[in-house]
Amino acid sequence: AVYIFLRKIRLGLYASTVLSMAFIYCYGVLTNFSVSTNRAVVMYSVMLAANLLGKTFDLLSALSLSAFIILIQNPMQIFHAGFLLSFGAVLGISLIFPCLNRMYEAKNSFINGIYVSVSAQIFTLPAVLYFFFQLPVYSVFVNIIVVPLTTLLILTSLAAGILGIISLPSGRFLAGGAKYILGFYEIVCRLGNSLPGSLINVGRPDMIRIIIYFILVFIFIGLNGKSGKQTGKQTGKKRYLIILAVAVGILVFPKPGKGLAVAFLDVGQGDAIFMETRKGTTFLIDGGSMDVGNVGIYRIRP
Repeated sequence: AVYIFLRKIRLGLYASTVLSMAFIYCYGVLTNFSVSTNRAVVMYSVMLAANLLGKTFDLLSALSLSAFIILIQNPMQIFHAGFLLSFGAVLGISLIFPCLNRMYEAKNSFINGIYVSVSAQIFTLPAVLYFFFQLPVYSVFVNIIVVPLTTLLILTSLAAGILGIISLPSGRFLAGGAKYILGFYEIVCRLGNSLPGSLINVGRPDMIRIIIYFILVFIFIGLNGKSGKQTGKQTGKKRYLIILAVAVGILVFPKPGKGLAVAFLDVGQGDAIFMETRKGTTFLIDGGSMDVGNVGIYRIRP
């Protein structure tokens, strides 16, 4: 009887795992298997298979497998912002988060959220600056507010979609919850963007500085891990944070101009050309736009 009972549990586990994999695959199809979705689908499937087979789920192994599958399909993805940001965030959480937790143990969910956000930012910072040229100062704190509601947003939207098939008014009622969460997201992001110094224009760092940055980051990880094995949760390794500070300083410190600098600003249907000489004299040539309102306030001045 015990054998039959355990066998039924096992069969139920198989069935639930297969259904979960099928569901997550359908989600990937629904979102056209973008890079981040592809990564999530592969990693989640590996986690389900590991649980089913009684194996330990290894985050870095699953991340590597998903990267391998994506790059086999399209090797040029390795140069795209979406690939670098998605994989960089997960890699940062898996490598930096344990180091921060060893130095200052997270004793509540708020500190844990800060660690997760900072860890992701450290590994994605070079890609953010390379593709977007600006440093979002308050992004860590915005993520702490936004991320906890993501699960509720997904579940509410999913329930609204399923229930809407049966009863459209009920589906609309549940979708209202998702609408309010998205509205809250927009308020938080606009508030963060309106704070003074929310964006620092750094420019695109050259490849030498990016390489030095990652060398220092991996030195921090290596020293912290070695120190952690020797001293447990001793706090003497807090000084290694200086390495991260130096790395960030090298990456974001503006490179001095060598002569005349010319920037073409995106103002929509129109022109805005900003020039600056070595002595600091500046010129703005044109500044109009046919399709952007208050272009001076919302485009040119920022």
